[in-house]
This record gives sequence, structure tokens and C-alpha cells, in this order.
Amino acid sequence: MLWWQGVFFVGWWLSVICYLLSVVGCEVWVGVHMLATNS
Repeated sequence: MLWWQGVFFVGWWLSVICYLLSVVGCEVWVGVHMLATNS
């Protein structure tokens, strides 16, 4: 494997992880907000 393929692979994984974290964070924030408004 060439070095730029490794860099591309790592960068792709980082973007996927960041996307998943942002989605989970949004869902948690919405859930907490809904719980706060309901109580």
C-alpha cells in the first residue's frame, strides 16, 4: 500500500467517526431537550 492510500484511508475513517459522533450527539441533545420540555 502506498503512503497516500494510508492517509486517504485514515482520513476517510476519521470523517466517518466524526459523522457518527455528530449524529449521536444530535439525537442525545434532542432527547434531552424533549425530556426537559416535557417535565
